[in-house]
Amino acid sequence: MTQTFFKESDFEIFTTDSTLETRMSAIQNEIQPKFKEIEEEILPFLNVQTDQNFFGHIAKQARRT
Repeated sequence: MTQTFFKESDFEIFTTDSTLETRMSAIQNEIQPKFKEIEEEILPFLNVQTDQNFFGHIAKQARRT
């Protein structure tokens, strides 16, 4: 991991007066890829260090009707 992952601007997504659809799109496009990258870096390390299998999960946050 060579970059700084979360910036102050990432958290502005949660404080804007935008619609749910706009916020969800921003989360999916800006936040979730960062979690995926962190997952790809950390999980192999944890698997080796603990001799267990860890799995990542990023919620889809599908709207239920």
